[in-house]
Amino acid sequence: MTERARPEEARFKPPSWAEKLRPEEEARAKAPSPARFVVAVASGKGGVGKSTVSLNLALALAERGLLDADMYGPNIPLMVGLTRKTWTGDWTVARQGKQIAIQPVERYGLKIMSAGFLLGEDQPMIFEALTVRMLLTQLAQQVVWGELDYLVIDLPPGTADLQQNLLHDLSLSGGVLVVTPQDVAHLDGKKALQHYRWTRPSASRAIPATPC
Repeated sequence: MTERARPEEARFKPPSWAEKLRPEEEARAKAPSPARFVVAVASGKGGVGKSTVSLNLALALAERGLLDADMYGPNIPLMVGLTRKTWTGDWTVARQGKQIAIQPVERYGLKIMSAGFLLGEDQPMIFEALTVRMLLTQLAQQVVWGELDYLVIDLPPGTADLQQNLLHDLSLSGGVLVVTPQDVAHLDGKKALQHYRWTRPSASRAIPATPC
């Protein structure tokens, strides 16, 4: 039986921002790096220990910062014992003129920023997708990180728009892919690994890791 060719319109097409740019265009498209080395910690699915790996990796490095980019399920604040009980009513994600600098939270000698510091512990992130992207950009670029050697980014699980936008905006030095022994975790992990290799070849040094 001969396999039928897929119609042209059904084939996978990369998002428009992923088209290759000339070096000078790519340099202009990216924001200044917040650290000498930016390392993303990712996973194909949730619940595999990604945040635990992110926190321990950041603590093991010198002159380091940690960005909790899991906007819908930030866990880093709870892991470092800093949770907010009251709900946040308003937060400005864009303003005219000079932008306000955001101070990171320091814990165990680690500079940390997370959406969990802005929301109550049981408060859901109910913003529209564009607003969430703007908030993540704000947390990544308007935080006063200082002189960092390493910034570890705890990415949301999967390969959705938040991960894609962050990969486009920042120059990554490398990545860590966290999986567990289950077949389904490896299946989703392989998809995530191929995604990160395809979108950002310079940061394709993903390291499969199995947390204990």
